[in-house]
Amino acid sequence: MEPLLGRIAAAFDAVGVHYAVVGSVASSFHGEPRGTQDIDILARILSYDVASLASQFPEDEFYFDRDMVLDSLKSRQPFNIIDLRTMWKADVILPKEPYAGEQLARRQRVDLAGVPLYIATAEDTVISKMRWSKLAESERQINDVAGIVRVRGETLDRGLIEGLVARFGLEAEWARVLAIAAG
Repeated sequence: MEPLLGRIAAAFDAVGVHYAVVGSVASSFHGEPRGTQDIDILARILSYDVASLASQFPEDEFYFDRDMVLDSLKSRQPFNIIDLRTMWKADVILPKEPYAGEQLARRQRVDLAGVPLYIATAEDTVISKMRWSKLAESERQINDVAGIVRVRGETLDRGLIEGLVARFGLEAEWARVLAIAAG
């Protein structure tokens, strides 16, 4: 995973794309590690960034479909970047709502397995995973969040989390997380 993650982070940094690694990679960084099939990245990409990004991903090494990316920018649907050597896949998620912009504003620069990159905060990872759990009724998401709570403990900004829990109606999910984290 690290070679693709490093390549994307370097490309997005070079082009000036605001991004944050989210999803299971972020929850593993902030909490308890678990395996994942892909890398999720929230990114604010503009149409004039696409040509520069395409040049960062040579077609003999990566799947990066410039036309698909441009279509994704219009429809606000995710697109993929695939490392053809390893077949690791990144799902690039485009912001659709104000909260996504808030996540990008709070992102943190970290070193993840030797790769310098931006990642969503622990608090935003908690909220995003609980939102996914509510939509998909996924216990895996709740367990990921409980792992963050166990590992981060009192360092989490509970005020921010509880405000976002109320904003998104996640009280039941948050109660389940706290119960699981407590054992």
